[in-house]
Amino acid sequence: MFGPAFLVNPVTKQLYTGKDEKCRRKNQEGVLATGNKWYNFWTGETLNGGQTVDADAPIDIMPLYVKAGSIIPMGPNIEYATENPAGAIELRIYPVPMVNLSL
Repeated sequence: MFGPAFLVNPVTKQLYTGKDEKCRRKNQEGVLATGNKWYNFWTGETLNGGQTVDADAPIDIMPLYVKAGSIIPMGPNIEYATENPAGAIELRIYPVPMVNLSL
């Protein structure tokens, strides 16, 4: 976990290159934490926690998941913390799926 919202799945094995077939794969295996819904940051796909996923890991993108219920502010690149951003701030909202209950 990277903070309360992000689950980062770093690529720790050789991909794309190598002498044997296992090294030429393009996917990274990862486990999503149990008890939560997760969103693929890059595609928006919703995934259930507690499962092993085989995530696409192109050379320029690290597998990254966002916990359902998170609100992520995104803005322009800045060089230091007190810099006044000139661009708009985007709020990415990852909702918790609704549950219908009857008593």
